[in-house]
Amino acid sequence: KLGHRPSPGLLRAAEARLLAAQEQLRPVDVAHALWAFGRLRFRAARLMSELPPLLAGELEAYAPEELSCVLFGYTHVRHYSPLLLDAAAPLLVARASAGQLSQQDVVIALWAYGIFGHRPGGTGGGCGEGDGWDSAAAVPGCDSEAGESGDTASTGSSGHGGSSGGGGGSPGSEDVVDALLDALLARGGVFGVAQLPTVALANVVKALASVRRPNGSARTAALAAAVAGAAERRIEDFSPCEMSNMLYGLALLRYTEPAPYSAAVRELLKRLDAAAGAHGITHRTLNSIVHSCVSAGYTPWTLIEAAEMRGLRLHSNPSVLQPRWLSPPRVAPQPGPRPERTRVRRMPLFIRTAGVVEHMEEHSEQQTDELAERYCMQAAGVQKHDAAQHAHQGWHASLPSACGTHSVHAASSARVSLLEHVATPVSADKQVIRGRGTLLAGGQACDAAHGKHGNPRVLQR
Repeated sequence: KLGHRPSPGLLRAAEARLLAAQEQLRPVDVAHALWAFGRLRFRAARLMSELPPLLAGELEAYAPEELSCVLFGYTHVRHYSPLLLDAAAPLLVARASAGQLSQQDVVIALWAYGIFGHRPGGTGGGCGEGDGWDSAAAVPGCDSEAGESGDTASTGSSGHGGSSGGGGGSPGSEDVVDALLDALLARGGVFGVAQLPTVALANVVKALASVRRPNGSARTAALAAAVAGAAERRIEDFSPCEMSNMLYGLALLRYTEPAPYSAAVRELLKRLDAAAGAHGITHRTLNSIVHSCVSAGYTPWTLIEAAEMRGLRLHSNPSVLQPRWLSPPRVAPQPGPRPERTRVRRMPLFIRTAGVVEHMEEHSEQQTDELAERYCMQAAGVQKHDAAQHAHQGWHASLPSACGTHSVHAASSARVSLLEHVATPVSADKQVIRGRGTLLAGGQACDAAHGKHGNPRVLQR
């Protein structure tokens, strides 16, 4: 009650003491203990697992506020007990029909059945699941833990005593929800609902969305409209987590009016701009709010950009920006034969001589050097065989390749690298072949053909 959190050892010792004396515990003792464990978020798993068989036959002795404290403790620590919820359902229906439940008691009961998605007399849906409606998948990453019904249940609701009504057979889920909803609307109608605390507004619309289908009754639609109108008028009183829970419920109920969504976005932008107003705004809360807005057809791009500018990274999956029911169904990839690997051949090299282009496939450096020497030796042999013919016809026509522009001395003294060659004509009797590592000048290259003397000029980088 004072907001002080004791050590875990003390809480475990208290649980052990209650386990030892559970046969002698009074309803008020059980109610206060479970309410305290819920407020402290201490999951006394063993105690909460052993109490429902004892409570099932004694719930009629619990006052409405004591039953609310029991449900609050189990729900706040997310300890799902189908036996307890089945036993409480007929009692809640009878008391709601008799007008013995306050708005606070009704909100806590709706919240408990909504969080667990429980169907009395049937199968429970676990934590937050509804029958036929994937509520957990609609808004991923919803921050529904912190601040949820934090002060909804005090030590009890004043003004309602401990009388209990009988309950016949186990009612269905629709009977429990309808009875609680009737009791909630009976106290002032939708105008009375609009006056509820913000945490109660957020929890009741989230609970109704979790236990009912989207195409609910007219009462559910009227309640959603009342909550949306109250949220639009009192949006500055909502915490970020309460906004998340409230918009989560409205989105699941398919409430598509943009007023509450745009009001929440404007309030969040205002708090992000204020240095001290961004307390409680986390990436999980923003992810839930953004996805709820998108589900209603409103994409808050300004909020997304403002949050990311302040380091609040939103969901990286682009599917968060469209409603789940509008997304195309995911098809699992079918295993098939692996595609054959094709070898991509690189562009062949070109050796350009006087009007003649020869193609040469790519080779290693050693193979290229050997090929260059062979071309040069072949050119030198042709020059020895018919030097006079070379002198008349010119040295360009007699060479089989670009490397035949040198004398025997050039062929024996230089190894030519022909990687990525580009030929650049210089003059009628001069050819410069540029390579990655070597430059060869063709002037005065063929002594026998031109009757000149001298060695070829070899320009190295």
